[in-house]
Amino acid sequence: MKTLKITQVRSQIGQTPKHRGTLRALGLGKIGRTVERPESPELAGMLRKVRSQIGQTPKHRGTLRALGLGKIGRTVERPESPELAGMLRKVRHLVRVEES
Repeated sequence: MKTLKITQVRSQIGQTPKHRGTLRALGLGKIGRTVERPESPELAGMLRKVRSQIGQTPKHRGTLRALGLGKIGRTVERPESPELAGMLRKVRHLVRVEES
């Protein structure tokens, strides 16, 4: 079975209780800490916005909103689907897909 390395890169300060709970469940408590977990469906499909939508077309901004990515650094989890693949093709220069 494939294992995944998960590293905490941002502080928990300002994160929602749901996100802090997820980090605790993964065993991540400090910035820079890395854990290895077996690949599972619960960890699949994490998306992170890495670039601003300023200067992008209205279609791209709408796609980011539909994905739930409003701010840079925001991460969401989505199940894999053909619709998601099409959305990611449109904004691939603005987001990063993290295998988790």
